[in-house]
Amino acid sequence: VLLLFTVLKITLNGNQSDFLMSFLGFLLIITYINDLEKRAGISKKFIWIRVSSSIVLFLVIGLFLLNG
Repeated sequence: VLLLFTVLKITLNGNQSDFLMSFLGFLLIITYINDLEKRAGISKKFIWIRVSSSIVLFLVIGLFLLNG
């Protein structure tokens, strides 16, 4: 959640390259959380649903704020 607020602030004050860099950081964090969830034994179906929805939500909010 804190990363999302930081990225939104960068998006509002920055340009498209700042958004892309923050999106790559977001993907790295998702990958790390995914690894931790695998070690904890959470099902792959739930993990992929969460990852997909997080990425889509991040892109929609970021692009909406970048263009609007």
